[in-house]
Amino acid sequence: MIIDLFSGCGGFSLGARQAGWDVGLSIDIDPDLTASYGLNFPKTKVLNEDIRNFDSKRTWKKVLSKEM
Repeated sequence: MIIDLFSGCGGFSLGARQAGWDVGLSIDIDPDLTASYGLNFPKTKVLNEDIRNFDSKRTWKKVLSKEM
């Protein structure tokens, strides 16, 4: 499982999925791009967040508890 940072609308995630990887989380700062990503990959959790403020413990708690 991978995390797609600076994911945009999901180009890297698409390639990763085609190569057999699962994308568990996507993070991008742009709300329009994260909305597009969510439409392209509805089963992947998406965070609209500034990576500079990324708190891995808080985020993984969200991911694992399915709060997102």
